[in-house]
Amino acid sequence: MMSTILLILVLAAGPVAAAAGGGDERARIAQERADIESRFQTRDTACRQRFVVSSCVEEARRDRRVALDGLRSRQTVLDEARRQQRTNAKRDELVARAADDARREGERATRAAGVEAKAEAKIASAARAAERAASAPAKTRRVRPNRTETAVERQAREATSRAGFESRQRQAEERRKEFAEKSAKRLQKHAPAKPLPVPPP
Repeated sequence: MMSTILLILVLAAGPVAAAAGGGDERARIAQERADIESRFQTRDTACRQRFVVSSCVEEARRDRRVALDGLRSRQTVLDEARRQQRTNAKRDELVARAADDARREGERATRAAGVEAKAEAKIASAARAAERAASAPAKTRRVRPNRTETAVERQAREATSRAGFESRQRQAEERRKEFAEKSAKRLQKHAPAKPLPVPPP
């Protein structure tokens, strides 16, 4: 009976060690389970040689059940720690993927805005050159019939170009917002699972 109490105390200390080392603890649990079964078989054989068999066998079974329950508690702690670790790794992977997607989308939007800005700069430069050519004295100015545009036409072209640029900027910003919302929803959908309760010893 004293050995049973000692065994229970040793098994109760197991969950503390379980959190520290998973692989070693699993091996120890397997070894202890094999030892418990071996001791039970030895006691069961010895009990069957006595006059009062049933009470001896019942006590051996009770001791085995108590010892195995302690091992099950330790195994549950290990399994929960492993499950939590996998959940955290998956969540970290999803966060990293969403951040990477957002970065790429931002780079695409920046590149698109840069191309638009360069096009706008070229148009503005051409307009300034045309303005300078129009304001130059008649003898130094090259006359290009049907190639110069009036100030009203130029303003209309610039306004149309500017409106198109602003529209594309708004669309790029909307795409960025939409992508960020989708990423946030994806992260919420894959929220970490709640841990299972540890059964009482």
